[in-house]
Amino acid sequence: MRFVLRRGDYRRRENACACIRDDLSHEKDWQVLISEYVPKRSLDQNAYFHAVPLKMICDFTGFNMDEMKEYLMGEAFGWTEYEILGTKRQRPARGGTSELTTKEFSWFIEWVLAWAATTLNLNIPAPE
Repeated sequence: MRFVLRRGDYRRRENACACIRDDLSHEKDWQVLISEYVPKRSLDQNAYFHAVPLKMICDFTGFNMDEMKEYLMGEAFGWTEYEILGTKRQRPARGGTSELTTKEFSWFIEWVLAWAATTLNLNIPAPE
C-alpha cells in the first residue's frame, strides 16, 4: 500500500492511522515507512528536455536520444563501474530521468544547457 498524505487533508490522515491500527493483521510483521513526499520530475520538464535540449544536442552531434541521455546523466551525476563477463563497463550512477525529483531535474536541465554552451558552443533556449 502506498499513498500520499497532503497537507491539510486531515480525514485521509485519520484513515491512514485507522488502517494501520485496525486493518493490518496482528499475525504478521509489517514494515511501515514514512517519508516526506518529494514529487518526481514533471511532465512539462520531461517534454521540454526531450523536445528542446536533447533534440538539439542529438541533431548537432549525430547521436541518438538514448545514447546522449545516458551520456549526459553520467557526466552530470557521475558514473558507476560494473563488470560483465570479465569486461569492465560504466553506467550512470543515477537511473533514468524519471527517478529525478522536480528540483533535481531542474538542476539537470540547467547543467545540460551550460554543458552544451561550453562543450559544443551550442546555445539552447531555456524553458519558459
